[in-house]
Amino acid sequence: MDVSACPRTPGESVDAEPDGALRPGVLRYRGFRRAQGPPCRHLEVPAGAVSLLLLTEGELLLGPPDGSGPLVPHTAVACGLRTSGLAVQHRGAVAGVEVTLTPWCAYTLFGGVPLGRLGRGPLDLAELIGPRAAALRERLAGASGPAARFAVLDRTLAQLLTAGPPPAPPVVRAWRDLHASAGGASIPRLAHEVGWCQSQLERRFREQVGLTPKGCARVIRLRNALRLLRGGLPGAELAAAAGFHDQSHLSREFKSMTGTTLGRYLAATGS
Repeated sequence: MDVSACPRTPGESVDAEPDGALRPGVLRYRGFRRAQGPPCRHLEVPAGAVSLLLLTEGELLLGPPDGSGPLVPHTAVACGLRTSGLAVQHRGAVAGVEVTLTPWCAYTLFGGVPLGRLGRGPLDLAELIGPRAAALRERLAGASGPAARFAVLDRTLAQLLTAGPPPAPPVVRAWRDLHASAGGASIPRLAHEVGWCQSQLERRFREQVGLTPKGCARVIRLRNALRLLRGGLPGAELAAAAGFHDQSHLSREFKSMTGTTLGRYLAATGS
């Protein structure tokens, strides 16, 4: 896709932490509003968490960045872990909230729906939680301001999480260990430490995370590289610090997982 910078449109965002009872699974809330402007399309790099986007105004169009499929309009959508980029476009004014959560928490929130379904692309939230998705959007639209919307999310997510099946403790432990190692942990060792064989760990990760442990490690390393780069780490040190063999390895992985070069992406985003 063309990753040229989007036209600048006036906007605002408000971040907040969820209620303590929802953590560590629910990571953060963000309320956002973008004013009317020309169509804006950009590339989202592979995600390391599950996002729920609930719009109270306008719609977002989401799809594969390589043009292999259409951009589909959504007003309430779940985006899962993936090893490929995502094209995001909006037309006109948009407003709403974004919920970011760990995949194993999303597994419970969605009532045990296998998260591998999200690995194939974004899904309307109604496909995961039924008519409660529309009811949640209505409550958010009727709330007066960001704080009230975040309170609606606290109550609704607490109800859904109470009703859903808990994730397997070995999945949660392996997920945390992968992150603690910045994606560098040995997958066979992870399986041994949680008491499963490697094939069992892979199968349960597909179910409760959406990717295999190897796929998760690739995403973690890529996002870590971008974080270090934006933090000012020199390019000569970046690849090794992020767990890549060398700079060319990082470049190949970025192109493979996003469909564009790292240089073009950084130029487009002003990083």
